[in-house]
Amino acid sequence: MAYNAKIFGHFQEMVDYMNGVVVGKKLIKKVYGLNGLTLIINNGVDRTVVFADATGGGLSAKDIYTQIYAVATNLAVLRDYGGSPTSPALAVVRDTNIVKGSGTANAILGFAAVDAPVTALVQANIVTVFRNEGNRYHLIHT
Repeated sequence: MAYNAKIFGHFQEMVDYMNGVVVGKKLIKKVYGLNGLTLIINNGVDRTVVFADATGGGLSAKDIYTQIYAVATNLAVLRDYGGSPTSPALAVVRDTNIVKGSGTANAILGFAAVDAPVTALVQANIVTVFRNEGNRYHLIHT
């Protein structure tokens, strides 16, 4: 049996991993090039977000989240995992969701070009979880 070992710098990051949350990359203060691009989240039906940045001045993480929330309520959150709250990561969190690989904004937001379902670890597959002296969280699972 093969084991997977993961180390996390923040407790919420480990919990999100165990819950199968699909996390994009950290969003810098302004994200450019999203105007007209799409993010598609499927929770039984495709919900397509078409980003609007008419001035080309870039979108903040909050702007991106607000535009997603308007189309796909409660399907995504911003996570900072103990880092800078000015550069959080976008996370798709519900267990019935799939981030569709066909979204044209996926690369900019740090999502895969293939469908990425939110898939939680089965509790029976978790071998151990512990925190070391350096406040890093360790997870071993099959």
